[in-house]
Amino acid sequence: MLWNLQTQTTLANLPTRDVYWVQPAWSPDGKLFAVQTNPDKGNDWWSFELYGGGRDATQFQQWTHLTEYYSKVMIQSFTWSPDSRHIAFWFVPNPQGELTIEQGQMQLGILDVTTGEVAITCIPGDDAFSSSSPDLAPPLWSPDSQQLLVEDRFTNNAGQILLVDLSQHIAEKVADNMGPAVWLTGSSSK
Repeated sequence: MLWNLQTQTTLANLPTRDVYWVQPAWSPDGKLFAVQTNPDKGNDWWSFELYGGGRDATQFQQWTHLTEYYSKVMIQSFTWSPDSRHIAFWFVPNPQGELTIEQGQMQLGILDVTTGEVAITCIPGDDAFSSSSPDLAPPLWSPDSQQLLVEDRFTNNAGQILLVDLSQHIAEKVADNMGPAVWLTGSSSK
């Protein structure tokens, strides 16, 4: 539920079951929010999508339509780009197993919230996936919103960090056996 504290009124009801890891996040400019949630579709827990809208909830809508292409979808984590235009997210198409102990190969998706287009990359994340204990850090955006750092893990103890350049449509390895933590920028001192 999206609740207005000042007026004590409900702005929108989120289409979700009682799932404790569903966490909304506001865009950096504070105009939109996003949430990964699973609309109630009978007994199908694996129907997660990204939803979002503005502060007054007039724009609240489903932003991704992954379940039109995959029989099951679990969205693990997501992050807004600094310019508030894109959301990068890890998702597992067609997870196997039961809730909180599911398995599957994570994929990186990038949503353009202005056009509604979702780019599903060929960049894998982790194949030892569980929603109850996220193993991979969320994608880390560059300050100019043009690049991402993501982790591609082969095993629990081995992986690599990839730099994804959205404008050039490339991904390159930048480090082994590390996780993205912070994006540092240089500054000139005079």
